[in-house]
Amino acid sequence: MKCYDATAQSAFDNNFVVASPPNAPIVVATPQDGAVLLTWDNGPETYSQAPYEFEGYVVYQGASIAGPYTRVATYDVDNAVTKIIDQDCDSADPDIPVVKAKGTNSGLAYSIRLTQDAVRGGPLFTGTPYYYVVTAYSAAPAFVPKMLESSFNAATAKKTVVPQTRRAARTSRRRS
Repeated sequence: MKCYDATAQSAFDNNFVVASPPNAPIVVATPQDGAVLLTWDNGPETYSQAPYEFEGYVVYQGASIAGPYTRVATYDVDNAVTKIIDQDCDSADPDIPVVKAKGTNSGLAYSIRLTQDAVRGGPLFTGTPYYYVVTAYSAAPAFVPKMLESSFNAATAKKTVVPQTRRAARTSRRRS
């Protein structure tokens, strides 16, 4: 209850003007031989809902289309905001703060080529489906909550990809 109370108090202090998270980016998934190439647009970067400012993108891999999801990479704006530690009201113990974002001030990126399975370990296998989501997030370190992240369920951000050999990829392109 204390966790939800802090969020409610924050909304009250801001005259019930509650920010929504940034929209998820539009993601294109390209299967490759033993790899997946994810690319996304920069549309979420126009987000600004005071006191929250756009901060970056997070790439996740899922064990299935429904999850659970494992963080693969974070690309964030080069500024003073890096690790965001916040309460998780939905966790088993909301009194223990959790890391919500792990930025490195590495700057923004719009693509990633993945060759390793972040869920099961080892390489990506041709013919095996993999599940990815790219989200956008905003931060307000002095506010509650400190971070807002786009939905994992956005159709534009969630992708199922099956790595293919070059020959199979050419054949499937000819058929479509």
